[in-house]
Amino acid sequence: MPITEKIYGYYQFKDEAGKLIETAVRAKVEQNGKLEPGPDIPNDEGNVDWQNYKKWLAEGGKVEHEVT
Repeated sequence: MPITEKIYGYYQFKDEAGKLIETAVRAKVEQNGKLEPGPDIPNDEGNVDWQNYKKWLAEGGKVEHEVT
């Protein structure tokens, strides 16, 4: 099911070893009046949210690195 919240950007996030995960991104959404990490989006061309992410990148969007 596609993400229904407004997405304000995307984060790359790291695994336990500190390496950036390449198989997914995390949406940036508003929660309680603050922009926070939201749902994970798997790298899957059949996933509507991944397609929206790729379109956002093509339009000049810049991925942030999630601060943990």
